[in-house]
Amino acid sequence: MKILLDYPTDLFEKPILASMILEKKVLLNILRAYVDGRRGEMLIEVPNEVADDVVKSFKNRGVKVHTGSLIELDSELCVDCGACVSVCPTTAIHYEEDLSVAINQSKCIQCAICVDSCPRFAIILKQGGGISFSSL
Repeated sequence: MKILLDYPTDLFEKPILASMILEKKVLLNILRAYVDGRRGEMLIEVPNEVADDVVKSFKNRGVKVHTGSLIELDSELCVDCGACVSVCPTTAIHYEEDLSVAINQSKCIQCAICVDSCPRFAIILKQGGGISFSSL
């Protein structure tokens, strides 16, 4: 399961991730992380069987936690031009057999490159802030 962690600035200097890993003895995969003076955000992947416990642990430590689908494609705005398909680093956005654009949520790392590339603004991040590479 993918979990988006949103760290408030007052928690930046605390070893929340390390303490949670040690306490729960869980292996996780960091898919994306971004921290600056105003915010911190991390997208992690944890085994489904321990996801609820990990979410609860992060919430108890004061971290805002988002789960569920990461991006949404507005089919009314999308014209299936493929601008997003060509830039997706994980091939989460792809063409279906009928040449319509589709999103595989399990591959998405919420990098927001597709959001920046869409000329019709048909792709939106549903949760968290997401960091677009054009803003770095």
